Amino acid sequence: MTIRASLIGGLCAALLSTSAIAQTVPAQNPSQAAQPQLPEPSAQATALARELIVAAGISRTFDGLVPQLMIEIQQSILQVRPQIVKELDDVLVQLKPEFDGQRAEMLTLAAKIYARALTEADMKDALTYFKSAAGQRYVAAQPVVLDQLFNEMQSASQKIGEQLMKRVREELKKRKIDI
Repeated sequence: MTIRASLIGGLCAALLSTSAIAQTVPAQNPSQAAQPQLPEPSAQATALARELIVAAGISRTFDGLVPQLMIEIQQSILQVRPQIVKELDDVLVQLKPEFDGQRAEMLTLAAKIYARALTEADMKDALTYFKSAAGQRYVAAQPVVLDQLFNEMQSASQKIGEQLMKRVREELKKRKIDI
C-alpha cells in the first residue's frame, strides 16, 4: 500500500469520523460557529457531481479505504492476538464484500458536497475539461504528483517546524524562559 493510499484512506476516515464528532461536540471557539446547513442538492445536480468526481479521478481515492482499514484492524488485533492470524484473515475476506458497498455511499456523500459547492454550470464546465485530452492527462498524473507532493510537503513541514521551534526558543530565552 502506498503512502498516498494510506493518507487518502486516513483522510476519508478522518472526514467521516469528524462529521460524527462535530455533531456531538460543541464548538470550542466562538469563531468556529457551526456553518448553516445547506439545502439538499437536486438529484440532477448530485448526478452531475457524481460524474464529475469520477471524471476528475476523485472517486478512485475511495477504492483503498476499506482495504486500508482492514490492514489497520488486522495489525491492531494481531499485536494482541498473533495466534489468530488465519481466523482473522478468513473473517476479513468474508466481510470485505459487505464493506465494499460503502464506496458507493462515499461517492454519493462526495457528490452531494460538490453539488452544494458548485453550480451545475460550473460542474458541466469542469466535466468538459476532465473529459478533454488535457484533463485526462491531468487525472492520469495525479497519483504520481500527489505522492511526490505528499513527500515534499512532509519534508518541508518538518523543516519549518524545526525552524519555528528554534525561533520560539530564542524568543522565550530573551524573556528569560528556558525550555
